[in-house]
Amino acid sequence: PTCRRAREKLDASIGDSGYHEIVWEDQPVAFTDLGIDAVPAVLIVGANGRARLYPGQPERALADL
Repeated sequence: PTCRRAREKLDASIGDSGYHEIVWEDQPVAFTDLGIDAVPAVLIVGANGRARLYPGQPERALADL
């Protein structure tokens, strides 16, 4: 349910084509490689290729866009 709420917030703010969702059950290695140990989490990758991880609901990540 927390992922659903995060997805709804992202959809409302940037649209459903503005992000790519990675599902833990489908790609657990990606979560390990990225150091994500809880969901939801939002990972923003800038145009320069630098990434920043935001654990929890996406409000803070969206504020930094």
